[in-house]
Amino acid sequence: MFLLHNLNYINMKKNRFFKILGCALSLLLVASCTKETTVTLRSFVTKFTNYGTFSLVITEKDHIVMYWYNRTEVLTYDSRGEAKRRFEEVTQRLGDVAYNQRVRFIGSIPCQRYPYNEILSISVVSDTDFCAEHPAGSSLNGLVRFLSVSPIRFIQSGYRETFDWNNACQQTQALMLDETRVFICGRQIHFPVKGKLADLTQEDFLLLGTGDSSPWWPKPGYGTTLPGHFIGYLTFEQTPEISGVHEITVTIHLADGRVLSRSIEKEF
Repeated sequence: MFLLHNLNYINMKKNRFFKILGCALSLLLVASCTKETTVTLRSFVTKFTNYGTFSLVITEKDHIVMYWYNRTEVLTYDSRGEAKRRFEEVTQRLGDVAYNQRVRFIGSIPCQRYPYNEILSISVVSDTDFCAEHPAGSSLNGLVRFLSVSPIRFIQSGYRETFDWNNACQQTQALMLDETRVFICGRQIHFPVKGKLADLTQEDFLLLGTGDSSPWWPKPGYGTTLPGHFIGYLTFEQTPEISGVHEITVTIHLADGRVLSRSIEKEF
């Protein structure tokens, strides 16, 4: 009986010890998560993501949204070894090497993430005759306008030049998809990227996207986020001579030699 009493007493003490230890470890974990950290960032971009493919979505305004998905590689400012070398190689190529800003944060660093899939060109074709000048399978790049945002102008200006999204005059020059005046909202470091696909060059496709979260596309009264990293909108400047459903194929040519294509049905 005495032995049983002692064993119960010892077990009670053990349980109390482990409870106290668990509380202490929890407090240490919370303290480590809430500890403020300060780092000096050499580059504005803190994370580059390489994607394996892209996809297409039709909005309720009948615009096509392009977005990357299927991450294959991530390079960050604090990567090590070969990943660090590749991160610095990309920032050097973009001219993003003199940001030199001290950033304070708790937990994870505020992420400026952008895809480093280097787009050479984007082309659009239809499986159906669009008009006499644009039969099935011919390029529609002269009829399709590309709309997106990018911080590359901010970076290449020495981190000084910004875009005032609240200025009515600049908004008029920004990203109006149609008469509803839908804009892709961006922070001031993001500049509009817009033009017919036939007129855009490799330089125009650098660092597309908002850098933090996916933007929304127009829906009545609310927004819906994309399941991947936003590339841009495609909007047709004219409709086909004969209305109907077209299978639109979008092809992206990348600097690494890959050619990615996706198709989607669109009713005109």
